[in-house]
Amino acid sequence: MTHRLGALLVFLYLGSLALWLIRRLSVACGIVPYALLVLLVVQVSLGISNVVFALPLVVATLHTLGAALLLLAVLALNHCLYPAH
Repeated sequence: MTHRLGALLVFLYLGSLALWLIRRLSVACGIVPYALLVLLVVQVSLGISNVVFALPLVVATLHTLGAALLLLAVLALNHCLYPAH
């Protein structure tokens, strides 16, 4: 239950952040907010699939890969918003 509650909080936060950035900074960050939003939806879909299909290994592995890609998207967004001097 803790993982699901944390996932809900992350989904709400990152989803609202991505939508806000799409409206405000679409030119400055390119496709990064769009990629973040797509990866977030895919990640939640894989998490729901894990529950519905009783945790098959392929879906669980894809869920882990999705988490890594989501982390990379957040890092890319951080680099876009706060570039190094």
